[in-house]
Amino acid sequence: MQNDYFELKGQDHRIEWNWNSISNFIEDTDLELADIDKIVQKKPRVITKFFHVAFVEGGRLDGIPFPFTPEELGGMLEVNDVIELLKIYFAQIASKQSQGKAKKK
Repeated sequence: MQNDYFELKGQDHRIEWNWNSISNFIEDTDLELADIDKIVQKKPRVITKFFHVAFVEGGRLDGIPFPFTPEELGGMLEVNDVIELLKIYFAQIASKQSQGKAKKK
């Protein structure tokens, strides 16, 4: 599987939505799992935290700590960046759903 990277301040950072990042997001925001389906309806600061946990997880997987706080990340993002990050999220989720590992015997 190909990894997704997003450029911030001239450096590429891996972004990964997996169970770690999603569960960390839910714990950090006190949202419910069902709220993930409605992420685009949340307040901008909540969406920024959603992006942040995915960058942190991507960095963990690459062995490179993500150097920015959620507030710093938000300060770097433009509206077009938010659209691109949401596209990456939806593409990753669609890809992972189609790869389902559960099998009937």
